[in-house]
Amino acid sequence: MCSCSSGFTGGRCEVELTSCMSNPCQNGGECKAVGNAFHCACPTGLRGLICDVDVNECDQENCGNRGECVNTFGSFYCNCSDGYEDQLCDDQVPEDDTQVEF
Repeated sequence: MCSCSSGFTGGRCEVELTSCMSNPCQNGGECKAVGNAFHCACPTGLRGLICDVDVNECDQENCGNRGECVNTFGSFYCNCSDGYEDQLCDDQVPEDDTQVEF
């Protein structure tokens, strides 16, 4: 059995022990070891030391055409007013030109 140097482990001391070994970043955050500490690069819509804090996109995003912004964890969506669609309610729904005959 090998006796590993400080900061290494494994059968052949091939695994470097870093502050990212415990996977501290949540919700898809990417861990970067910085000395004895770590930094999480959080996905869009999340922030915080371990990517566990939601960004309220409704503070920044405005749904067009009187749509209502609804914040969700890591994202948002718009409840569009009648006649509009798309993520930000920018597209006008085409009018239905078909007529029903009786």
